[in-house]
Amino acid sequence: MARLMAKQPKRLGGPTKDEAQATELDKYVKLLRDYQNVVFAVVVLILTVGVLAVWAHQRGQEQEDAAWAELGKVQEKDLDKLKALLDKYEGTGAHPYLAIEYAGKLYGRGESVDDLNKAHAVLERAQAEVRGNEILSGIIKDQLKGIDNELGDKKLWSIAPVTTQSK
Repeated sequence: MARLMAKQPKRLGGPTKDEAQATELDKYVKLLRDYQNVVFAVVVLILTVGVLAVWAHQRGQEQEDAAWAELGKVQEKDLDKLKALLDKYEGTGAHPYLAIEYAGKLYGRGESVDDLNKAHAVLERAQAEVRGNEILSGIIKDQLKGIDNELGDKKLWSIAPVTTQSK
């Protein structure tokens, strides 16, 4: 009997370490049971947000890839189709390049002051998009300067169209 008493730790009124850990664990298990619906809802919400974030990223990447693919075919497009592409792929990395092409085609057509004003507006908007890219900023700046010079030339726009008179 003396041996049995020697093996047991002495207690002075407090629980042993194992008993304290067991009560802590029981406390957390009880809390988990009480709030299991809330925990489940939070886990489902986190998973849903994660899946939506991955889906949005994948969709954005697909649109970015499609914009770059369309940029390769831009020489074959007319102004209307190019305008549609410009609107469709706004916000992608290819958008400034599409804007430069669109403005170039408007400038090349140059049927009226409106064409030049549209090209100027498109280039100004593209310039705001590419603030950190010095190469694109320089290209756009040069094109804007050329359009401004042409718009500022009053002689060019005051010439009346040539008409033939028949007798």
